[in-house]
Amino acid sequence: MKKILVSTAFLAAMATTSIAADLPRRQSAPALPAVPVFTWTGFYVGAQAGYAWGQDETKLFLDGAPVDVGVSTDYDVDGFVGGVHAGFNYQIGSFVLGVEADAELAGVDGSLTVTDPTLPGLSAGVTTELNWQGSLRARLGAAFDRALV
Repeated sequence: MKKILVSTAFLAAMATTSIAADLPRRQSAPALPAVPVFTWTGFYVGAQAGYAWGQDETKLFLDGAPVDVGVSTDYDVDGFVGGVHAGFNYQIGSFVLGVEADAELAGVDGSLTVTDPTLPGLSAGVTTELNWQGSLRARLGAAFDRALV
């Protein structure tokens, strides 16, 4: 009985080995794609909108000398501002160089009319308007992954 048991175990081991030799060769697992490193290099465009407000102080002069009319000549200017911007950045190591331009339309305005109580019928008017604005600027920064200083 021992001989049959040992013979059966031996034949089973041999059969398993011979089957294993017929299996296809193991393939290595496919390489995972590398996680891309964040870069600041590239073009970008965007839009902005906002509201501007301020205060204007007007001085009246007559023949080069300031005139005190006895009333405040300060007035508020305010209004909507909105536009577009575009730029390009280029990253070299951890340094970022870039250029950006923007253009905005604006509806910022204010006005003041001053009448001198001692001179009836004489008045002065001042109007302030900002209809558009734009800028062009350079960039130099240090990148720390997704933060740019």
